[in-house]
Amino acid sequence: MSEKPAVLISSAIFPNVGTLYGADPKLIEPELRLEQTKATVNSLVQLGYETIYIADNSGPNWRAGTEECLAPATVLRFDHLQFSNKGISELYLLQAALPQLPPNTRIIKVSGRYVLKRRLHQELGSADFLFKLYKRFRNRSYVSTVAYVVRDKAIYEIFVEQSLRELFAYAVRVVGFRSLFRIVRNSVAPQYDHYPYHDPGTSVELAMWRVLRIHRYRVLYIDQLGIEGISGVYRRVHTE
Repeated sequence: MSEKPAVLISSAIFPNVGTLYGADPKLIEPELRLEQTKATVNSLVQLGYETIYIADNSGPNWRAGTEECLAPATVLRFDHLQFSNKGISELYLLQAALPQLPPNTRIIKVSGRYVLKRRLHQELGSADFLFKLYKRFRNRSYVSTVAYVVRDKAIYEIFVEQSLRELFAYAVRVVGFRSLFRIVRNSVAPQYDHYPYHDPGTSVELAMWRVLRIHRYRVLYIDQLGIEGISGVYRRVHTE
């Protein structure tokens, strides 16, 4: 295992404008997105991180010369379909970027436009993942996807695929009487089934938490991540 971790920043500095579940990508203009992403990179450099990747899904909206503004980070540019569920878009983005990362290296995933204030990878220990956990009612919880740590890219690639599968499969899982009734009804009368199976609304935070439990990963849960940024949903300072 390499002593030097890698950081992977998920980003869409110049997003393709579309409809998102629970957010409006037009709330934060590209110029501000770029400045905030530069702040993300600078915070990582100040913490001593040297291997930094930005996986950006701006596609044809990318502006020439932006790579130089984000040095010393390496920019990996992609042009993927933007889902209304932005968690799905991020998972496909991470899946495409992971082959570019070094093997046998701890990975810190950070959402673009957030500033990291602590060396999270040092707290992972022998666990597979480090996450912040939020507990909810009815035995359901979710994890924060703003920042987390993974043991290496081999386990990360598997985890991302499992999380995508859970996102798309959750709608057809029986988790109570209401879901059982809905599945039976939709099977008998599919013409009345309008659920967006191609772009489900299940949160990636819930899907990841379920994957961690189902596959019995070794997870270290912490109370504070030491990260701060501007929420894309409410355009206000968000700390974890």
